[in-house]
Amino acid sequence: MTEESKREPGNAPIPPVNPAVHNEQPQQKPNDKNPNAPSGPVTPKTNPPKGHQENRCHCRPDQTPWGRYALEVAAVLVGGLVAYIYLGQLGEMIQSNKINREALEAVQRAFVFLSLQSKDVAPDILGADKSILEFPVVLENSGATPTKNLRYHVNRRLIQQPLPQDFDFPDEWTEGGDHQGTKGVIGPKDTLIASYETIPVRDVAGITLGQEHFYVWGWARYNDTLPQTTRHTTRFCVELARRFIPVNTTKGTEYKVSLQPCERNNCTDDECTND
Repeated sequence: MTEESKREPGNAPIPPVNPAVHNEQPQQKPNDKNPNAPSGPVTPKTNPPKGHQENRCHCRPDQTPWGRYALEVAAVLVGGLVAYIYLGQLGEMIQSNKINREALEAVQRAFVFLSLQSKDVAPDILGADKSILEFPVVLENSGATPTKNLRYHVNRRLIQQPLPQDFDFPDEWTEGGDHQGTKGVIGPKDTLIASYETIPVRDVAGITLGQEHFYVWGWARYNDTLPQTTRHTTRFCVELARRFIPVNTTKGTEYKVSLQPCERNNCTDDECTND
């Protein structure tokens, strides 16, 4: 007997059960409301990111970073030492440049002085007791550059006594002069005749015996051509030497005239302020 024959009559056959269909969950209709569902948009739950944690070392109030202070102090000391060395080198460079400039000026700049070379002078015969000796007063420039804006003046005096100690070497001007001195220029390694001085031949004997004295004094003021230099001053005073040496030449008898410096009023530039 089959299973169908064993079934009781009047009972319909039971269909087989599909497990996949029975495991499906019933779909919720759109109109159905879930009392447990949250209202509004669903926000996913995420854990907040952990902040950056710094490893800090907290010193106690009584702890001081002496090593750092020592390094800073050492850096300051080293910087000061280096600056001191540089300043010293800079000062030496400035001093060296000054010395070199002064040396260059001393060699190149114009330098004016009164020439003391002896001169052979022939007397001018003008008649009885009127013969004179005439000799030049010569300014010389020993520098390698010419003078600029040169002014000079020459004075002379024949007196019975030597110059007194309080003699102030005054300027003696001709009437109507501008009292500014004579303009001129002296080239490098050149000379300029500042004046011609004359003395009567009859006074030669008195000068030779020391009974009379013939003095020449004056000054020269000038600039040189070098930049950034001050105006220069030369003051001079000479006395006609007592000894006149006669020299026989083809032109007749001449006298060798020489000049000797005075004790005072011979100076240049800043030396003249203390003379």
